[in-house]
Amino acid sequence: MLNKLVSYNFEIAGRLVLDQNNNIAYDIPVSKFISQDHAQVYAWVSGQDILYIGQAGKGLQKRHREHRAGWQNGSATGIKLARHIRTELQAGRDIVIYGRTCDQFWQETPLLGRMAAVHIDLADHEEDILIQEFSPRWNTNRSTNLKRRWISE
Repeated sequence: MLNKLVSYNFEIAGRLVLDQNNNIAYDIPVSKFISQDHAQVYAWVSGQDILYIGQAGKGLQKRHREHRAGWQNGSATGIKLARHIRTELQAGRDIVIYGRTCDQFWQETPLLGRMAAVHIDLADHEEDILIQEFSPRWNTNRSTNLKRRWISE
């Protein structure tokens, strides 16, 4: 599975760790994943096992800062993810963060009676397709209303 992920131009961005106070933290030293103007998708991987797939609108470091707040005192989903992460790390397994910048383009389109160039990133679609393809065990079931139709394989 990891080879397939890498074939989609994912690369190592960092890792999830337990800090000196036994809190879940992240280490993302790769500059292109620290601050970004383009959306990115990421995967948490242990060995060959893809555990979780998500998207980051403004870089993986910012998104993981948001995750960290959720792990500590956030939503039920954040607390559940924290439990999974802690179990994996305490068992001595590494969790590596893989990332890629999403495909994006500009499209000319009519907008309120004028022509406009609109920036479109495909983060929602990429995340959705990757979750469908890899079925990561930590992603909750999700049904999307994203519209697409395949025109090639």
